[in-house]
Amino acid sequence: MASLVSSVSWVSRGVAKSRPEKLSLEVNDLENVIEELKFGLGAGESAVGEDSLPRKPPKNASVCKTTNETEDSIEDPPGDESGGSDEEVIDENEDPDDPYNLAAYDDEDQDDELMLESTIAGMTVYADNKDDPYITLPDEVDEEDDKADFEIRPTDNLIVAGRAAPECSLLEVYVYNQKDSSLYCHHDIILPAFPLAACWINYDVETKSPGNMVAVGSMEPVISIWELDVVEVIEPVATLGTKQSTKSTKKKKKTKEKSSVDGHTDAVLDISWHSMAPTALASASADHTAAVWDLSEGKQLLSLKHTDKVQTLDWHPKESSVLLTGAFDHVVRLYDCRQQDKTCLKWKIKGEVERVLWDSFCPYNFFASDDSGHVFYMDSRKETLPVFTLRAHESAVTGLTQCRGYDGCLATVAMDATLKVWDTRKGNPNCVLEKKFKDQGGLTCVAPCPEANSILVLGSEKCLTIYDLQTSSQVRKHFGDPKTPETNASVDEAMDGLTLNTMESDEDELNEYLGNISETVTKSKTASLSQANRKKKKAKRKNKKAGG
Repeated sequence: MASLVSSVSWVSRGVAKSRPEKLSLEVNDLENVIEELKFGLGAGESAVGEDSLPRKPPKNASVCKTTNETEDSIEDPPGDESGGSDEEVIDENEDPDDPYNLAAYDDEDQDDELMLESTIAGMTVYADNKDDPYITLPDEVDEEDDKADFEIRPTDNLIVAGRAAPECSLLEVYVYNQKDSSLYCHHDIILPAFPLAACWINYDVETKSPGNMVAVGSMEPVISIWELDVVEVIEPVATLGTKQSTKSTKKKKKTKEKSSVDGHTDAVLDISWHSMAPTALASASADHTAAVWDLSEGKQLLSLKHTDKVQTLDWHPKESSVLLTGAFDHVVRLYDCRQQDKTCLKWKIKGEVERVLWDSFCPYNFFASDDSGHVFYMDSRKETLPVFTLRAHESAVTGLTQCRGYDGCLATVAMDATLKVWDTRKGNPNCVLEKKFKDQGGLTCVAPCPEANSILVLGSEKCLTIYDLQTSSQVRKHFGDPKTPETNASVDEAMDGLTLNTMESDEDELNEYLGNISETVTKSKTASLSQANRKKKKAKRKNKKAGG
């Protein structure tokens, strides 16, 4: 758990800038920061006020002293009042039982220079390495290698991973090249809270045009949106929602009531973005709601109430208004977001819902996994029993995905540190591959490469791993070679063509499908209202009899 990878998301090839911008401080600004560290942190005050402002250095202060071993070799300038002479170092009245004067350790009136030596600020001398006489090797030694690693090629994919390191929470941006089989961390972003979900969005919330950003859900009730084409950023470009003050129980209750207007009031557990509706973002939260956001305005459009924490959600792959959610109450819900009354279809499964996933090969059906190791396959046109139930793992199934290169291929990962590949084409799934990832802890997430149809990225309790299904003889024998885009077109054009052709051929069926969903939802609502009216009439008759 010391370096948990909680979420992963791919960035398509050709989207990222070849030379990402680098946020940097000017030398003068950096020198000011160094001076503030040296003469501001040295005092050790914790209160914010006049005493805690950065002090100007003494006129003849020595800033070259870093350790006691070098004190004898450095002459203090005359008139130095900050200490460092033999008379100040040797104390004739020193207590032999306390040579280090530990009894006065917490004394706030310690000498400023001694405090300075115990901080990292005292080790900083020059803002630019060129000004440091002790650095003789030029920075250009590895400059060429650094430039090559910093550049992102058109054949590179980016992988965004949320990681909980021992010191802090990070968003790591990796570069993966299939041809070279190379994977390295390009840069990282320090996050203010533990990341729970990361979702790439091909939309720039500032320019309102296609972009390269990632939406991050965390233990905080807000969604932060970060720019991936800028390195060394210190804050997100935008946030969705606001942090609510919960000083009292009454205020907390009022805040929850306002969640439909102000956003979430608890941790954001999952995020889903739809390429067909680039301004729409859906989020699942521990505050018992799922929300739909307008990225162009930064506002919440819809709040869908549940009876327990919402763990997962997924947009329909071909219809941008249909949303699937899964919650801790063991219920999978299907919403048509065009319905103003927020009614939905429901399916009850055995355990708490871990993941939901639409079947890209049969868009009327979907998968749902739970914390007991089961995977359920449902027909969204019928509120009936599952098409099939699969005992996939011995522990919670934390990841579900499909590889578009293989028809009917389903990949599952679980906390038992196992990846399994299934063939679901005949309605009776059979396991094609079972691979144990030893020494990695439980597997927490999985995602397929958008262009390389046999490659998966796995997140675990210890690391991030790339796995190519084509390296398995069982997969090659069972599924054959993976399907690839046409070679006479670019990757992006080929993928766009596949999507458009599929959508056009199924347009009439999809319209009929949406009509069926709306009709089913309407019938469900009518049935509920009829049942409620019957109960009211029955109650009135009882009251009349009691009154008579």
